[in-house]
Amino acid sequence: MTLWIRLEQIFGKRKRASGVVPGSAPTTRTCPICGWEGTEFLPCNARFAHDDSRQLSSNCKCPECGSHHRHRGFMLVLQKFDLLQPGAEILHVAPEGFMEAYFDDRADRYVRIDKHIEGRRSGNVTEMDLTDLEFSDRSFDFIFCSHVLEHIPDDRKAIAEVYRVLRPGGVALLMVPVYPLEKTADLYHLSPDIQTHVHQPGRDYFQRYEDAGFSVTVRYPEELFDREKYGLRAEWDPVAVCLKD
Repeated sequence: MTLWIRLEQIFGKRKRASGVVPGSAPTTRTCPICGWEGTEFLPCNARFAHDDSRQLSSNCKCPECGSHHRHRGFMLVLQKFDLLQPGAEILHVAPEGFMEAYFDDRADRYVRIDKHIEGRRSGNVTEMDLTDLEFSDRSFDFIFCSHVLEHIPDDRKAIAEVYRVLRPGGVALLMVPVYPLEKTADLYHLSPDIQTHVHQPGRDYFQRYEDAGFSVTVRYPEELFDREKYGLRAEWDPVAVCLKD
């Protein structure tokens, strides 16, 4: 018996056209990215297995596509509020492989960048620094950047670059992990934490987006959708919807 077959038996199978796997019990978990349905998402990031506050020891990783809490929350918010228009020109920063087809299918132009491209399976990712984007002003209609800014010492410069290359009327979804802090802890002058975060974003972090010129609405997926069904994490994964007027 292969490992994949065994995992399917334990965690469920991808939803078929009928929406029901013959002979199976009703499913309780759903991935809005790939359509997988099953009884449990997998745990992720074993280094935090004993830290319940991070909510990573169970119900985190999709067995089918590998998405985590934050990715599923982002997708649900994206679809509920119709934030991506067909034919958009899209910039995807540090692209997640399981999101690429979704964006590519809806884009007139789809550009992927990352500062570190070693080991990437896709050859369509351009090496580029988010603090020094090689695009002209007003180049994109939609920008997605998830869990990148907390790794950049000069995160304000990166945010300003995102603002610069976004067109008026465009949308940037800028996600960072929000720690249980009122005020952001900037660690770049000391040393990064165990996650290589040089910032630990607090509840005040999104003010940095507004300082750059964005109008910001923060959506908490676990307040909008069924947390258990979609495997969402409380408080850590808000989606900042940033509009450029």
